[in-house]
Amino acid sequence: MRMSRILFGSIPFWAHINPTIGIAVKLMERGNQVAYTCHRSMETAITQAGLPYLPHCQWNEALVFVHSHIATHPDTWAKLLKKQFGIGQGDIYLVSLEKAVKECLAIMDEWQPDSCVFDMMFFPGIMAAEIRKIPYATSCPTPMPLPSKDTLPVGFGFPANQKKTFIVKLAMFLVNAHIKKVLKKLNAIRAGFGLPPRQQYMNAASPYLYLCYTTSAFERDRSDLPAQVYYIGPSVSKKLIGTSEDFPWKWLAGETPVVFFTMGTVFLHKEVIRQAIAASKDAPWKMVVAISHHLSVDDFTDVPENVLIRNFVPQVALLEKVDLVVSVGGLGSVGQTLHAGVPMLVMPRAGDQFDVAQLAVETQSGRRLDPRQVTAGSIREAIKELLDNPVYKQNALRLATDFRKCDAPLTAARMIEQLAIKRKILLRPKSVGPTVYSKDIDRLLDIVA
Repeated sequence: MRMSRILFGSIPFWAHINPTIGIAVKLMERGNQVAYTCHRSMETAITQAGLPYLPHCQWNEALVFVHSHIATHPDTWAKLLKKQFGIGQGDIYLVSLEKAVKECLAIMDEWQPDSCVFDMMFFPGIMAAEIRKIPYATSCPTPMPLPSKDTLPVGFGFPANQKKTFIVKLAMFLVNAHIKKVLKKLNAIRAGFGLPPRQQYMNAASPYLYLCYTTSAFERDRSDLPAQVYYIGPSVSKKLIGTSEDFPWKWLAGETPVVFFTMGTVFLHKEVIRQAIAASKDAPWKMVVAISHHLSVDDFTDVPENVLIRNFVPQVALLEKVDLVVSVGGLGSVGQTLHAGVPMLVMPRAGDQFDVAQLAVETQSGRRLDPRQVTAGSIREAIKELLDNPVYKQNALRLATDFRKCDAPLTAARMIEQLAIKRKILLRPKSVGPTVYSKDIDRLLDIVA
């Protein structure tokens, strides 16, 4: 097979970069040339994986500001954003967009990629690829966000059987009204580059290839899913940042169940972490708490002996040794959790996390605690239920069996290679479902070629 040049790009959020790392590494292992453009705040994550980093598009400082301030200023970050950048939180993805598109165009003109892989929110790369007519794949690190007649909109955590009550309709109306305003601004920028208007804001699919890190076993059924959309399973990579972190593995020894608590790197909240610590005091389990680099271990006092707090942990390795995970419900961490066959308590904080939490409930692989329900008592009760009731573990193992039939990095790499060579949309026929298992990839590529 002819080797290709593949350009990656993402917004500077860990959860959006992480699933693409394994794919980029796999493409390099297969002899392709790969480069990654992103804000410099993510350079270490990219270069540590052995990937060439292109610093020419520093989009955007407002996103980096949000990434660092939600944890340290959970109640005032939006006001600080307004003061620092003069924008509301709805306009974050429009900051310096024209400049960033021009930077991405310059990258493409110099580097000459055969195809690209862009995070669903990396607007400058997507627009530049459209302008230069370079085929690109969308990397979707969330539950399936594309609109469907079979489901209610994502971002609310609606149950599958949710009726369209007045409150539901009102919530949808208010959100849609806001999105329309932002979309109008985005389309004005697109028009300046001679591009047609988008019909969706973030929930728009690449016309060539759309990759989502799940399977049909952890998604809602959709009869109108676009034919270029594929579920490839969790993208779990040993190259992710944190995998080389030192960890006191002996602390886990013994018969006591181990709970891993993580709020990711964006939606950290000190009070919620303190509640989780309090919930574990004198409890019949050990708890490992990861707080990222945004917080300090010294922020937490009166920590009981059965709680271990670390900034970073080797998460993929740790998941093989724990009995339960408590998280905010980012699809990346949840995919890794279920890939390891571990049940979970999901405490969503924003957007698609509520949808992931609801999927955990509906698959009986976990429980859901919304923000207003979170107390030390409710966390303790939920952890006890999840550890004591074998149904959750059984369903987590069922999903693990399904997830492990996939190889997201290899599947994505082979499809992206096909896209780079054929330079045309990879459409599956109606007879082929969206989930791609490892055993099916050869047959699938023969069909879509």
